[in-house]
Amino acid sequence: MKNILKIIVLSLVIGLASCGPTAEQQAKEQATKDSLRLDSLNKAKAEAIEQAYIDSIAAADTIVIMESIPENLE
Repeated sequence: MKNILKIIVLSLVIGLASCGPTAEQQAKEQATKDSLRLDSLNKAKAEAIEQAYIDSIAAADTIVIMESIPENLE
């Protein structure tokens, strides 16, 4: 009876140890994480470029406005 119980417990321990993710599953998970990180970085880069574009338009508008004001308002 003790031997059967030992065999059952040993089988359960081995069975639980083999339930972890495989190397292939781990690689897929890592690839997904890397892809999400790159998407996030690309989005941040696109937002920065868009903001720089908006800022340059605002600066150009300011220059046009400043040039249209007469220097002597007397």
